[in-house]
Amino acid sequence: TAVVTARLLPGEYPAEQRGIKVLTRVDTQLSTDHRLSFRYNIDRSKTTNSGVNGLNTIERGRTSQPKRQDFQVTWNAILSSTALNELRVQYATNKSDNRTQNCPGCPAITRPGGNLGKATNHPQAFTEDRAQIVDHFSWTQGNHNFKAGVDFSYIWTDIFFPNTQDGAFVFETDRPFDAADAATYPTRYDIVIGNPNLKVPDKLFNTFIQDSWRVGSKVTINAGLRYEWQGQYGVSQDKNNFGPRIGITWDPTGRGNFLVRGGTGLYYDRNRGELALFALQSAQNFTRI
Repeated sequence: TAVVTARLLPGEYPAEQRGIKVLTRVDTQLSTDHRLSFRYNIDRSKTTNSGVNGLNTIERGRTSQPKRQDFQVTWNAILSSTALNELRVQYATNKSDNRTQNCPGCPAITRPGGNLGKATNHPQAFTEDRAQIVDHFSWTQGNHNFKAGVDFSYIWTDIFFPNTQDGAFVFETDRPFDAADAATYPTRYDIVIGNPNLKVPDKLFNTFIQDSWRVGSKVTINAGLRYEWQGQYGVSQDKNNFGPRIGITWDPTGRGNFLVRGGTGLYYDRNRGELALFALQSAQNFTRI
């Protein structure tokens, strides 16, 4: 139940959520040294009157329908007594559809006693498709366990984001509008003009190499270097993302019942789509008045 406490339009309204999750997996042993796995996953749901609560009245309600699914194939190969390779290929989709449920086409209205009309950031929708390939190679030599890998994703996203194309009013009073009373006029009105349909391509690449070195019976040193690059609108020129890592594991008793671990590294975060979205909107003359 969604509980609205706004004095302009209080009430309790049904807020239902229905979902389905399915995961299936098949494994097959192609030979003594080769194993193949296939996985399919789907997660979809539907929520009604999402966003309705507190000062957000029933007019702010929206229907939210996310859907995620992925197909993945993994091939594990024992190349020798000291070498192992894992190859993984994935195709995934992520869809989100947020539709104005109770007041489509209405302007957003903000008053002290409640928020009326549709939300300024709805309706909105996006569809993200991802193709990914990952390969990890492991090699053991004496007291060293080397590992190297590469991960590449190509992502293309179609976005529908009209923002406040239906306008947004802000009032400092709950009194009805009266053309003869300036105190009932809105203190702010804005509207966005532009094409709400955008395409945001993205590419992700990272690679790493590491060594797990057993110095003795009590100390293991893990050292590695990672490189990451993102080919997204506005960030493709950032090509110096090298991240060294080092960690130490110490077994002071030598019996494995008490371990001391420590480590440090340099990490980089992926730039999310919002910055590219706003930059593309600006490039397409997506303007706010």
